[in-house]
Amino acid sequence: MFARVNEQDFAAVQWCQPNMSSRAYRGGGVLVPSEAEVISQYYAWYHALMGITANGRPPGGDPAPPPHAAG
Repeated sequence: MFARVNEQDFAAVQWCQPNMSSRAYRGGGVLVPSEAEVISQYYAWYHALMGITANGRPPGGDPAPPPHAAG
């Protein structure tokens, strides 16, 4: 049973992925309206847990680049 469900899921993903390059998704697409609030709350919780700011980076900006090795 699980194998059949996985095959169907894989087929659906393979069909959907190329369509994600459509200009309709340039702005990020939309969430299912009935689930948008729950998903938004999850994203906020996860970002807070990971210490990710609104711009998707850790607080304090990017770390300094590693020093170049003398050679």
